[in-house]
Amino acid sequence: MRTITASKVIAGAVELTGRLFTKLNNDELQVVLRSFGRNLHAIWETEFWPALMLVEKRYFRPSWTAGTYAADTEIYHAATDKYYKNTSGENTANTPGANADWTELTEFVPNIDFQQTGENEIGQVFRVTEKDPRENLNQNSVAFSLRDDSILIDYRKENFYWIEFRQQCPLIDARKWSSSETYYNGDVVYTYSTSLAKGRFYKAKEDSVTTTPGTDLQRWEQIHIPYFTGPYLEHAIAGDILLVDEKIELAGIQMRARDRALEQEMQRVKNQSGDAFSPRFKTY
Repeated sequence: MRTITASKVIAGAVELTGRLFTKLNNDELQVVLRSFGRNLHAIWETEFWPALMLVEKRYFRPSWTAGTYAADTEIYHAATDKYYKNTSGENTANTPGANADWTELTEFVPNIDFQQTGENEIGQVFRVTEKDPRENLNQNSVAFSLRDDSILIDYRKENFYWIEFRQQCPLIDARKWSSSETYYNGDVVYTYSTSLAKGRFYKAKEDSVTTTPGTDLQRWEQIHIPYFTGPYLEHAIAGDILLVDEKIELAGIQMRARDRALEQEMQRVKNQSGDAFSPRFKTY
């Protein structure tokens, strides 16, 4: 996915309001960061943007790997192509299919969790198919419903399905990073820099993190901003800043520009990219 740095978007936004990016104070920056998160979520959820779509093969339960599993854990075992449940009543490190700790599951709820161990988090489902839709262009959609942040296959026939989905929008609830603060798993920070190539968002991957984002990839994960969202975000953030300034007419100009940027991107996807697609449903 082509990306854009957060600082380039922020610089474009604040300069649309008549400010200088290099003169942005901490209070103004916090308003901008809040606006960034709200508006990124807004455009992210508007369409099934090709840049945000993934196609992945998914099983109904996490795939088994060597390790210790708690009682009642349900897994998929690739070597036997079967589902199992730990019915031993205690933790087990034994192998499914080769030990009595595991009982084969022949009947179970055919659901695929949005957050499945070791897999990308699902944001919004576009379609479910029995074969990879990238290799089988005439593949029809399988009937499904959404329950409790999971995909429920209505009439299960296979051990796995292909899920075409939009990735989960990152939560940009950020504040400026400080070397004097301790951060915890899930905290998001913005590394401020006057260099437009360096200002980025990072999310802490564990608790009690005091290291520097961008240099410690073990404890910090960079949040990537899709390139196509740039024009929309610049005008949207500028509109929010001007509303705070109580410059209603100028804010309205930026909001109309925001809407035009969204329309232009939708038209580009539809008419130029060749990536536009429509859901296919079975008919009876």
